[in-house]
Amino acid sequence: MLRVVNFVLGPLRNNTYLITDEETGASLVIDPSFGSEQVAAYAAREQIHIDKILLTHGHNDHVAGVPALQRQYEEIPLYIRKEDTFYLKKEGDEDSDFMGMPRPFIHGPFHWLQDGDTVSLRNSIFQVIATPGHTPGTVCYYQEDRQWLFSGDTLFAGSAGRCDLPLGDEEKLADSLDRLKQIIPDSAIILPGHGEHSEMGLEKINNPFLRGGL
Repeated sequence: MLRVVNFVLGPLRNNTYLITDEETGASLVIDPSFGSEQVAAYAAREQIHIDKILLTHGHNDHVAGVPALQRQYEEIPLYIRKEDTFYLKKEGDEDSDFMGMPRPFIHGPFHWLQDGDTVSLRNSIFQVIATPGHTPGTVCYYQEDRQWLFSGDTLFAGSAGRCDLPLGDEEKLADSLDRLKQIIPDSAIILPGHGEHSEMGLEKINNPFLRGGL
């Protein structure tokens, strides 16, 4: 049985997700944001071991908490598409001082993701869905058994990710949203990088960005 705990962190109120296999205590974290010391402290209290970090993309507000977890879990692997890795290592770029908080230098080990890859948490599988547009290497993670879509900054409740930031691509984002609309069932729960959770069926009806409004 999987359990998900949502931590709302940082100045942009990022959703950082801790997913745990309740039988073993093995866990993974998706998009650790500023203040992820809270996640590490919670894991220690609950005797949870965080085995891996999954990143939907490389923007600072989605990766700033990686060092806090690396301090507690040495050599914890990071999963990301290679196209976004430069965000993790680049210093002095346009958001190296993001909301008054400096960009951390993030080291590996890295696991380079490709579209269609899977990441396992004991017997549970997370499917990697490439959804470029917000950044070149953005992905979503879909847990089919529970029908959870961790959509990062691709799809929000009632909205979609920005594509006006450096390296954003409006056409690719529109294609990515159309792909999600086609392959994710209406009953799936949308767990985005910011804001409230939703259901895919509701988004298909109410979200203008899933109706060609990008």
